[in-house]
Amino acid sequence: MSTMMIRRLSRFLAASARRNNVGLVLGDGFVNAGYHSMEPSPMTVGIIGAAFRGGQRRVGTDHGPHAIRHGGFLEAAIRALGHEIKDYGDLRVEDLQNIQPKLAKTRINNVHIIGSYMKEMSQRVQQSLRENKLTIVLGGDHSIAVGTVHGHATTVVDDLAVVYVDAHADINTPMTSHTGNAHGMPVSLLCGEFRKYIDFQLDGLEPLAWLEPVISCKDLAYIGLRDVEPWERVALNHLGILEYNMQSIDDIGVKEVIRQALMRINPELRSHIHLSIDVDAMCPEFAPSTGLPVAGGLTLREVIQIAEVTAATGRLRLIEIVELNPKVGSSDDVHKTVEAAQAIILAACGHYRGGLYLNSTYGVDDYSQSYLMPLSRDLAPKFKMESRKFAHFLCILVLVPALCFAQETGEIYTGAGSQTQEVSVVPVHHRHLPAANEAGDALKKQKEVSQINVLSLESNAAVPTEPETVQTTPSTISPEELLARQQLHQQKLLAQQAAQQQQQQQQQQQAQPIQLKVNENKMAEYQRNPTKGASDRSEDVITDVKQDGAGETTTTAGVHRSVSSSGLLVLVGTFLVACFH
Repeated sequence: MSTMMIRRLSRFLAASARRNNVGLVLGDGFVNAGYHSMEPSPMTVGIIGAAFRGGQRRVGTDHGPHAIRHGGFLEAAIRALGHEIKDYGDLRVEDLQNIQPKLAKTRINNVHIIGSYMKEMSQRVQQSLRENKLTIVLGGDHSIAVGTVHGHATTVVDDLAVVYVDAHADINTPMTSHTGNAHGMPVSLLCGEFRKYIDFQLDGLEPLAWLEPVISCKDLAYIGLRDVEPWERVALNHLGILEYNMQSIDDIGVKEVIRQALMRINPELRSHIHLSIDVDAMCPEFAPSTGLPVAGGLTLREVIQIAEVTAATGRLRLIEIVELNPKVGSSDDVHKTVEAAQAIILAACGHYRGGLYLNSTYGVDDYSQSYLMPLSRDLAPKFKMESRKFAHFLCILVLVPALCFAQETGEIYTGAGSQTQEVSVVPVHHRHLPAANEAGDALKKQKEVSQINVLSLESNAAVPTEPETVQTTPSTISPEELLARQQLHQQKLLAQQAAQQQQQQQQQQQAQPIQLKVNENKMAEYQRNPTKGASDRSEDVITDVKQDGAGETTTTAGVHRSVSSSGLLVLVGTFLVACFH
């Protein structure tokens, strides 16, 4: 006894510590431990298959667990959220031992099988709750709630809060049931308030004698009721059980319904939450493959919201999906119902409909930081390393083109010739191309002026110069004057010869290729100090005109590459940020 008390006290203290580290989200008295109560990785989710159909007469619900497991990628989707899965397999009737013999008269059909099956289910649920943070039970008809709720309530320290999402109240007793089907009695078998209405000895219920009431009606909330029998209505009103039928949901909305329900049955969130969902709570449009469909039910989106809000409290420990019957309806109906069940389960596991993205701190995170799911320990460091590699690659992708110089071609003109030649000049930075173009325009203007000078010289040379006729008149010209005129005539002839020689030199120069040289001094100066005199509009192209020994005009072109100081700081800062990411 002392060991049991110490164990319960330790659980209570641990639960109190978890509750003190959460914040308000649902209103007064409601808190949020991330998206649900699951602690950082490794996150384990237990899955139990309840392949049972003994609580009703229709064949097929025992195939429900297999349909949900294999009708999609349920386990892969749960693992994608960062969880680890521990599958306990399917519990079948064939696996049971010590089944009691069938009774001749009993008020519950198949009670001899139900008693053994629910006892085994209770033990399996207790094991899963001890080993996992969340347990998922795949039904099976709704009679399996007798075993799941009993196992859950036996495990927890505080009272268990049960949210019962169903079109039917399932609150009949063996005395009031017209069919004797156990899937319409689980609530009455579990609640202590009904124990005075059930006599296990007189009603032939000896196989259920081990079952003790584990919950109270004040810990129960119905959502989605719309097909309630007369006696069930009397019981609901007499016992004051909290219920939200479809009319209430239409009036205030499903989000307000679940908020009010949790405030009533679990005001301080001290109790674990057991979420039991019958697929017939939804309209047949969303879940057609079920045994007792009722029109006018919840939408899939509303049931998903119930699972999301319940999980957001951090107290959800078990969710069960029941009454899915793959033998009812067409293959499309079965597929639609299976998809709906899987979507509800994923919502309870933390799937966020707004879209998820990964980061190095949490595995799943939305922009409002309201829903968080940790990565597994193996995945988080790996993802962080990959993100750093991507940042480095992105930095290199941006910096390399920015620091490289594009190879450009331009026109270089001689100072006195009319020939133009396309040559490859020193690489010019793409930011400095406008300055290089301005330098090229200046050279072009210099060329045009040189062409005008050449044309003027050619026009002067084209005009024939008539030798002056020296009219000598012995009577009027003295010998000294005659000598001066002869010297002037000789000078004009020499000038004409010089002009002709200059024209010939120009023609020879045009016939020779232009010799271009890189200004090595300026390029060496740039290599020594690339940021010297750097500015956003520094001199990019420098041209020098030299006269070589042969008298030929040679254009020497050099490029002074410069990067603005502000641009350089931005590039270096980007690189440092990427390195320290």
